[in-house]
Amino acid sequence: MKRIKKVMLTALTIIIISLIAVFSASALDVGTVSSLKTTPSNSAITLSWKKAANAKGYRIYEKVSGKWKAIKTTPSLSFKVENLKAGTKHTYAVKAYAKQNGETLWAKKYITI
Repeated sequence: MKRIKKVMLTALTIIIISLIAVFSASALDVGTVSSLKTTPSNSAITLSWKKAANAKGYRIYEKVSGKWKAIKTTPSLSFKVENLKAGTKHTYAVKAYAKQNGETLWAKKYITI
């Protein structure tokens, strides 16, 4: 009986320490991408933006048939979209992310163009 109590007390202590670590660790605040601009060329467009606070990378989305589709994840501050047809409209969004404790944290907002 004493052994069971000791094992349970040890397990409870580990759980409490783990919960304290989880709740006391501050979540990293990932900033929103700013100054998104486009530079067109023949059948291509280059998207570029300023670094977001705490960002380790960015995910670029394209709106296709009314739905957002991820097209690239990159650590870069620009991305070239190629093979575009002249006279067509395209909508893009860029969202910043960071990594903390093995977890991907996303910016609360994204910017579109």
